[in-house]
Amino acid sequence: TSVDNYNPTLLTQQVLYSVSGMANEPHVFKAAIGSYPNPPKNPSSTDTYQVMDAFFTTGTPMILKTVAAWGNVVSRLGGWGCGNYPSNLSGGHCWSNDRATPGSMSLTFTGTGVEVFGRPDGENGITDLYIDGKLIQYFDEFGLPYDSSCFDCVNGQLLAVVRNLPSGTHTIKLVVDKNKNWAAQDYYTQIDEFQIIP
Repeated sequence: TSVDNYNPTLLTQQVLYSVSGMANEPHVFKAAIGSYPNPPKNPSSTDTYQVMDAFFTTGTPMILKTVAAWGNVVSRLGGWGCGNYPSNLSGGHCWSNDRATPGSMSLTFTGTGVEVFGRPDGENGITDLYIDGKLIQYFDEFGLPYDSSCFDCVNGQLLAVVRNLPSGTHTIKLVVDKNKNWAAQDYYTQIDEFQIIP
């Protein structure tokens, strides 16, 4: 749903959104500013800022282990660039448009799932996601509604989620695909971090 959080005077600790009656199983809550390049807002509002005070749940929060894509526990093959960028979700990210090798990034983890976060961009292509050597899915990092003018506009976007794996050790592998969205300007894969689901 969309929530209008405009108010003419400053308020704190207001309930912005609530939901109940959900199944007793893992869930992910995500709040995001509306779509680039013109996120919707109240006509009286001067901008699109959002402030979060807290989250309250009646269940048990899952503590996810974060692994930076640019860290030394992630193996990379082919042509990759990585850099530290304080504004990124994990403080940095890695990128590749190596379709010849092709470029790949792998992480071995212990858990029942993994989330992938990255940087949808106007020059990004499709990324193939493998778990334990099997192609599970692919995701288009062009990330419509991002358009060809959006370069480095966002980071820390949830790109893919794999859940309900048997408890144990698994390997996720991301591969630069040889295809891309028709509107994308290049084939880049840009990854910020992985979050391991226990």
